[in-house]
Amino acid sequence: MSKYTQPINNSRFIRFLVNRLKYNRDAKVLITSRNSETGTGKTTLAIIIAKLIDIHGWSPEKQFFDAQKYMNYYRECDAGSVLILDDMQFMADSRRGTSYENVRLSQYWSIMRTRNVISLATLPTNSMLDKRFLELADVRLNVIKRGEAVPYRIVVNDFTGKVTQWRFRLEDGTKETIYFKSMDDDPDYREVERKKDMFVRKKLREMNKS
Repeated sequence: MSKYTQPINNSRFIRFLVNRLKYNRDAKVLITSRNSETGTGKTTLAIIIAKLIDIHGWSPEKQFFDAQKYMNYYRECDAGSVLILDDMQFMADSRRGTSYENVRLSQYWSIMRTRNVISLATLPTNSMLDKRFLELADVRLNVIKRGEAVPYRIVVNDFTGKVTQWRFRLEDGTKETIYFKSMDDDPDYREVERKKDMFVRKKLREMNKS
């Protein structure tokens, strides 16, 4: 995969993803926000990363709100693809840890190692996610304000099973921060937002009926 022979700029986080694909391994990234705020640009950040990393060219067909559709696509997609699980809390809610969808998706994440695919999952906060997914993830990006995110490497202790998060540092030792801009004029972003709006409307209708 010649595109991944050189690091992209000086980002250790981006280099981590690049190296995962270079050495034929998957990577799973959680994108959350400080104080569980909405509208901070989590999906925007996911699209920016996907467009940067996906060697086939990222398109909105690689955005998913349904766990089964995501798993089906994962099985068939080309190596080097980037998939976005938008609003993952609906697929892996911590309060529904034994649900069929939770179990199936966590099983998938546990064996997703060498298909050479990056998965980016957006959700408001870690606590809304079944803890199994945090243990299986590789990185968490926490959006601290619109246009600014902090990357953490997720590590599980071999003996205690305790999950810790270590902030990425640049080569000069400074703590890494990811800066990003809005994508309001990007046609892929507009399509993603259209799909997301349809999904939210559907969920609201379901809630009103229950």
